Amino acid sequence: MKAGQAGAVSGIAELPAEELLAPEDGDGEETQDSPFGGAGGCGKESEENSELLSRIAKLERLQAEQDTSLAHLKRAVRELRSLREKEETLSASDACPAAPPRCEHCPAA
Repeated sequence: MKAGQAGAVSGIAELPAEELLAPEDGDGEETQDSPFGGAGGCGKESEENSELLSRIAKLERLQAEQDTSLAHLKRAVRELRSLREKEETLSASDACPAAPPRCEHCPAA
């Protein structure tokens, strides 16, 4: 690059945003063999593909919901195990008795 061209734009120019966002013309690039139901594809196949993609999205959403539920269950099990371990570590002397022990001189209630 020459000294005077430091800020020059390269030879590749970008298309204007309006042209990039404009709908594509059916220029024949897509064929009937297109698995995504292109412009030349069958209407029935396009509908089937659309239904299948919709079903895939629903199944993926269901899987994500089940993964979330499974994570909640795992966390609950972990908390219960922790509580059980804490209870098991308490000795009889550490636990509060339901009724205080009576000596042999106290009358029975």
